[in-house]
Amino acid sequence: MSRPGTLALLALVLVSMMLGALPAAAERTQSSFVLIREGETVTEDLYAAGDVILISGLIEGDLVAAAYSEIRIEGEVRGSVLALASKVVIDGAVGGSVRAVAPNVEINGDVGEDVFVAGIGVLFDSEAEIGRDGLVWANDASLAGRVGRNIEGQFRNGTMGAKVDGDVDITVGRLSVMPSAEITGDLIYVSDEPADIRDGAEIGGSVIAESVLPPNVRIRALYLMVKVLVGLAVVALGLGLIWSFPERSRQAAEAVSERPVFALAWGAGLASIPVAMTLVVWMFVSLSPPATGLSSLLVFAPFVTAAFAVLVFALLSAPVPVGAAIGRRIGPARSIYAWFVIGAAVLALVSLIPILGTVVLVLGALVGLGGWFTEARPEDPGAEPSRVAG
Repeated sequence: MSRPGTLALLALVLVSMMLGALPAAAERTQSSFVLIREGETVTEDLYAAGDVILISGLIEGDLVAAAYSEIRIEGEVRGSVLALASKVVIDGAVGGSVRAVAPNVEINGDVGEDVFVAGIGVLFDSEAEIGRDGLVWANDASLAGRVGRNIEGQFRNGTMGAKVDGDVDITVGRLSVMPSAEITGDLIYVSDEPADIRDGAEIGGSVIAESVLPPNVRIRALYLMVKVLVGLAVVALGLGLIWSFPERSRQAAEAVSERPVFALAWGAGLASIPVAMTLVVWMFVSLSPPATGLSSLLVFAPFVTAAFAVLVFALLSAPVPVGAAIGRRIGPARSIYAWFVIGAAVLALVSLIPILGTVVLVLGALVGLGGWFTEARPEDPGAEPSRVAG
């Protein structure tokens, strides 16, 4: 049985905390497989956590559930549903609202009120009946069935074939409106591409296409101010490191200048350590039984977090050897402080170039990180030793 685990594990932590704080009126269950059989009735709210949760009977209250693999409702929940899992499927009936976060969400049955879902793939089947609004955040959304009021949300790829009694107001990358679509109100979409509206689709109101707008002046000014402050903080940190370790900083700058490829290999290797740790922990937790997976995650999570924290601090020190190496080649100054300031100014200008600036900064961070662990080429015995003024 597959256990994609990361999201569900976090969800299980939250639900487990809730289970300890629930009033006595709520029914609670934690098991690898939670099953409410056909013909069984839960007369109050149900809080469930497990690997798979299957509701084939009746829940007269709300359902709050988290699962590693799947939550499937084939029966009836007269209240609302709050679900966190790797997959959520509603085949039966929900009297209240459905609020779900999962990589895959399918609504095939009836929902009396709202549907609020976030996932990678979201499907409203042609048999789905949603009493009020549908709010969808997804990478791919295929929306059919009937929606009693409005559809809103944001998705990268959208297929609209639903019968909507209100408006459709979405932000989308690519939108296809199928012949089965019947929209009583307006179709409003924000996209860089025109919608593909097929013959047979019925739109009672207006079709309003809006282009994606750039951030307003205030947001761009705030973004620029943040970049300037971060840049000044990095320069201040770099000057502090040079003041604390002048000789090691000079050696790291020379190593980057003379052996950039070797420094890049070192930096990439060091940066990959926390990523590799995360993958190993994820695989271990995913393959562990539910009973031990959560405790294993709680044990390993602090080590992975600490590794990323060390990496972030190390990357903040990376501009020192890179900036100093650039300044060493550009400026006639013999002070490593001047080298670093000149190089930092060059990096700041390069960072303003779209795409290229990002690539240069990423490569520079890896090279600078590796520069601290790379030795420069030995000097020619007959050459005059290099001297750098503090």
